[in-house]
Amino acid sequence: MAEESMMLETSSYLIGITTHCGEGTVTCDNVSYRVTEKRAKRTTSHRGHTEPSKCRDGEPCRLRGYVFHCGGSTFYVTRDAALVISKGAKLLSREEGEWK
Repeated sequence: MAEESMMLETSSYLIGITTHCGEGTVTCDNVSYRVTEKRAKRTTSHRGHTEPSKCRDGEPCRLRGYVFHCGGSTFYVTRDAALVISKGAKLLSREEGEWK
């Protein structure tokens, strides 16, 4: 099974994402997330899953992003290169970035 890795850089974070379900897989429950806080120079790793959108027939058809949970917070990395951090319904941070 092939892994697919990519790197997202925002102003505050460097984020590595690796899917362990094969290239081009839209639905994957085995995704690694390695994030480095640039200022603190602290790196943490988490496991998560993809977030697909649904086609008209209800089947997953397009990748929207990746979801990771840690310490009560949710880290959502969008396909459009943004990092959204929330806790419950409260938005903690949103940063636009660039895929490297």
